[in-house]
Amino acid sequence: MLCKSLYHDCVLTSCGHRFCGGCIRAARDCPACGADIESMQPDSETQAMVDKYIEAHAATHTIWELEGSAGEQVDGMAGERSRASFLLQLGLRAIAAGNTGSARHRFQLCRQDLQQQLDAAVAAHAAPADLAPLQCRLGAVCGCLGDCCRAEGDAQGTAQHYQDSVRLLREAGQDPEAQQALSVALNKLGELHHLQGDLAAAAELYQQALDLRRQLLDATRQQWQQAEPAAGSASSSIGGGSAEPAAGGEGESQEACCAAALDLAASCLKVAGARRGSGADDVAQALLSEGTALLRGLEGGLPRQPPRLQRKHAVLAQHAAALAQNSLSSASATPGILKSNINMAAAPAEERPVAVRRPRGAGARLASRVEVWLERLRSDPFSRARNHAALPNDLVGRWAVALLQLCLLLFKTVLRERQPLLAAVNTTNAVTALALAALIRRRPRLYAAARELLLFLASLHLSFVMVNGVLHGNSNVLTQHGGSPLRMLALLLVAGPSVALCLYALYTRLSVAWSAVALPLLAAAPAVLGGGPMCRRMLATPGGEAPLDTLHTVLALLHSVTFDQLPRGALPSPMQQCWQINAWALLAVGALLPLLVLRRWERTARRRWDAEQKCSAAGSQPVETPPSSSCAPAEGHGQEAEAEAGAGEDPQLQESAPLRPPGWWLLEPWLAGALLWQAAGLGAALLAPAA
Repeated sequence: MLCKSLYHDCVLTSCGHRFCGGCIRAARDCPACGADIESMQPDSETQAMVDKYIEAHAATHTIWELEGSAGEQVDGMAGERSRASFLLQLGLRAIAAGNTGSARHRFQLCRQDLQQQLDAAVAAHAAPADLAPLQCRLGAVCGCLGDCCRAEGDAQGTAQHYQDSVRLLREAGQDPEAQQALSVALNKLGELHHLQGDLAAAAELYQQALDLRRQLLDATRQQWQQAEPAAGSASSSIGGGSAEPAAGGEGESQEACCAAALDLAASCLKVAGARRGSGADDVAQALLSEGTALLRGLEGGLPRQPPRLQRKHAVLAQHAAALAQNSLSSASATPGILKSNINMAAAPAEERPVAVRRPRGAGARLASRVEVWLERLRSDPFSRARNHAALPNDLVGRWAVALLQLCLLLFKTVLRERQPLLAAVNTTNAVTALALAALIRRRPRLYAAARELLLFLASLHLSFVMVNGVLHGNSNVLTQHGGSPLRMLALLLVAGPSVALCLYALYTRLSVAWSAVALPLLAAAPAVLGGGPMCRRMLATPGGEAPLDTLHTVLALLHSVTFDQLPRGALPSPMQQCWQINAWALLAVGALLPLLVLRRWERTARRRWDAEQKCSAAGSQPVETPPSSSCAPAEGHGQEAEAEAGAGEDPQLQESAPLRPPGWWLLEPWLAGALLWQAAGLGAALLAPAA
């Protein structure tokens, strides 16, 4: 489901779904059903079945045939019925999805197969022409292994695999496919040296790749001229530096010539960046001019080329312009489209930036974890989709908040209480709402990217505006309890920001991962800073202590699941009682209640969103089909996909899911509320006397 490949290091989650270990270990929610992942167990039985399946079918079928795409024609090694080809495709799918452990395992098995074939051919004294295809394929697989090591930050393994790839591809001879793969391997090895600061070695490797690509372009032009003589005049513009359109002939020859010219232009820019970094400005300028001329010569024929070539041309042209303006330093001279994806951990310690080598204390570790957590929130496709979909609702909500706030200030604070200065101060909340509405209208992408933080700051500002209005208004609404404990509780809920925070959270529907941190902070801040002044204002008039004591006694009985946190032998004072009730109301209604509701809503929405994503991709359904898929299987899928889909009906899998008691949905909030009550009591014992 995640890496679109067969299982590797298969694990079974607590909700009964199977995934690759490398795909699921960093997740907290199951991508198939949305349930919390409480535990993972290795599923050696399923993994053994997958390994047997590969051994049984890899040598006689292609992966396309097993997926039901037998009519699809695939060229090259990928279309062969061989174990090495099958393992190569599994590894390519896994590395594309970021599962480097699975990819490395399949590439290593593929390399062993190809190495055995090569050794057998050498032992049989095969001709060099028969050895060349095996050496070419083995070199390509070594390059894939180097990519896996590069993604994992293994600099030594990356360099070793890239060097093996270069050696094998050089032994493959003058085959065009081997020469093209060799130029790519040389560039990868050069990027590794470039990242480590060895510009001389990087420039030398880049230059070798450049020479190979010049030869490949000449050979491709000759083939095009032979295949389409009428296009000979047009072909001279490709690679010749002419500004004439590179149009003329149609077909695969023209596309191959255009791709070869783009590769040559990329190599020119690579060498130019490395030479400029080492001080050879004249050589760099000449190569930059050559690369720019190549890009200009391709502009006329680009509309008839595939979109991938058009995108590559656009990025290369942008980078060439940046190089021409001297806007790139020698440390970042690698072209944007060819930028190295090598992790900074792959560089030696002496070559890393100073910020990476700073001592890491407790504060630095906390900041690093927060940064990782925020990055996970930003990279979650479900959260990004929800943030973009919520823009119309947020726009209406911003206007409604601004209108209601202005009406309240006008009729209550200005006309009734005669406090224009207090109204002017509290008007900042309406101004903030209007500013957010304008941001949604003018910069929707920016607002969606920072939606969680912006709404958190707006909610925090609203909380203090409400507390400020209650504490400094001429009309004390907290004294209107009339001796009723329930009315007193309602006044604390409505006058304070607890109800507003609850409605705010339920309307915006931010992610649970963000709300679990933001809502307690939003509720705790007014409880700690405004609890004492609000209670003093409530107790300022006589007649408030009796209903407050009754309310405190009732709530204490309802939440008496642990021992009392207040000191024994001393009854809580009215100030402590009020502080505890107010803090509990803020945390229970402003944080706990919306969190429980949001968690249920998000699980349902995420399950529906995952089902929609799987249904939209039903035409290319992967082999690793989730058991609980709600989409009908696509026609033509192999028997292995039907077996995976049928596994969802196994009663043993359903029994493996954790069972909860029927009343758990009531027991959970009650226990959490009791813990909040005891925590508020402890806080009242410590803070209320000082208040």
